[in-house]
Amino acid sequence: MEPEQLWTLFQIDQQRMGALETILTTIRGWTITLASALAGFSLSQHHRSLLPVAMVGTVLFGLLDVRYTRTLLLHAKRADRIEQVIAKEHPFRPADSGGPPWLTWLERRYGSPILFYVIVLLLLLLLWIVS
Repeated sequence: MEPEQLWTLFQIDQQRMGALETILTTIRGWTITLASALAGFSLSQHHRSLLPVAMVGTVLFGLLDVRYTRTLLLHAKRADRIEQVIAKEHPFRPADSGGPPWLTWLERRYGSPILFYVIVLLLLLLLWIVS
């Protein structure tokens, strides 16, 4: 492929990654909205059974998040390969800092999304236990 074509493909990937980031932010926002609304209603109306519903909703939003994150990472991987061809001397991202390979892989791929949903689930579980 010609450098101009690669550059165009790189720009398209960057635009798609930006759109996917917007979608991911929206998914996380809806997760907080749904979980807090159900938790608030559950606590105010003494309907403890709504907290597991909030937990299931959180898990479903988490699965949706992981799916979009996977697509985002595929675009990022392709953009990295293009970058190595057209701008080898000027990488946009620093090289990996090291550490155990499994931890680096997990952090890079799904660490942040999973941690967000784990925290929401733990808070909902804590509310369920306390109520």
